[in-house]
Amino acid sequence: QLLSELGAINDRMRLTEKGRIMADLPIDPCISRIIIEARDNNCLKEIKIIGAVLAIQDPRIRPTDHEKEADEVHKVFLHPQSDFMTLLNIWNSFHDVQDKVKSWSRLKKYCKGYYLSYQRMREWIDLHDQLERILEQREGFTNNTINASYEQIHRALLAGFLRNLARKKLGQQYQGAHNRELMIFPGSHQFMKGGQWLVAASFIETSRLFALTVATIEPEWIEAIAGHL
Repeated sequence: QLLSELGAINDRMRLTEKGRIMADLPIDPCISRIIIEARDNNCLKEIKIIGAVLAIQDPRIRPTDHEKEADEVHKVFLHPQSDFMTLLNIWNSFHDVQDKVKSWSRLKKYCKGYYLSYQRMREWIDLHDQLERILEQREGFTNNTINASYEQIHRALLAGFLRNLARKKLGQQYQGAHNRELMIFPGSHQFMKGGQWLVAASFIETSRLFALTVATIEPEWIEAIAGHL
């Protein structure tokens, strides 16, 4: 019993410490919580990129007269299990081209060819740079030198989006927190492929509740993050 009580005290102390760091970071609380978990999971490099894009409009565009063409081109970025990883793929592809051409006019041409908004990509880069400057002033927030795994990245994301978990019920129906019934947004590549458990960045409610920017997760990851709940 004593060991159990000491463990609970240590958990509360760690949570209090993370709360203080969150309060010190001048960014959205969900993103700051993800950033802290990324520091502890050695995936800060990837999470800074993902955290920045979640604050802007999706960089992909689908002109009304070229929707099918845009969808086909966007397939090159797709990840089979995660919309978050798809966004990371867009970033990596853009920067691979940027390193080669070193010309904004060529990058504009690249964006046009791949149906990406050049302005949103610039906004994404600016927000990422701001986040880097903020974290450079804090001790311990050092980029990982080895690419993070799917599990590392999504464990970090879970920390900020615990309220956005859902479990598959039947067909495309999911049960979320507070017994909310929802579906994956049809525009997501995960719409027909979502796993038994998922996490979402946000929701939109129209004719029904839809989960936006989703990824398949393993249920055992949840307890490690949310055991105190």
